[in-house]
Amino acid sequence: MSSRAQEEEALKAAVISHGRAMFSPEYPAGSEFDVISCIDERGSYVTSLVVYPKTKPYAAGSVEEEALRATILSHIHVIHGAKHPGGSKFDVVSSDTPGDKNQFTAYVVVFPPRPLFKTVENARPVWSPIMSSASGLSVIQAYEKLLADLRKEMKEIMVEAYKKKAEKQSTMNSQTLE
Repeated sequence: MSSRAQEEEALKAAVISHGRAMFSPEYPAGSEFDVISCIDERGSYVTSLVVYPKTKPYAAGSVEEEALRATILSHIHVIHGAKHPGGSKFDVVSSDTPGDKNQFTAYVVVFPPRPLFKTVENARPVWSPIMSSASGLSVIQAYEKLLADLRKEMKEIMVEAYKKKAEKQSTMNSQTLE
């Protein structure tokens, strides 16, 4: 193995180690962390830390549902997390489509942080819908449609985030040169 490859592997191991230290409390025990790299739409090299949450042992369809739910929740945290108070919890739920028992719709809901002390007014859980999917023939298909919508949103958000990052870096570089 070349020294460059060894350096890259060492950096990857360090990023994964730090990622586990920072983010493991948010994921089930046994979740796997990895570092991936790709070229974004602007031709820039992008490296990301990813987490593959460990899912509970279910029947085959349920494993796919749980994996889709985890992926949807990861996208929701990036897209909608900053729009809600810290401590908010997101969830993905599904139901029969109204008027058609053979169709399913997926929904993303948010539960705001709970007050420290319960009173009559705040004893019941309060939640708000964030978005819903188009109808699908199965819960998995409804989740897939929801994820497809989220991926479109994610692309727009990431392009904006990288533009802001590039602008900030450009500003910092021009200030350094002055």
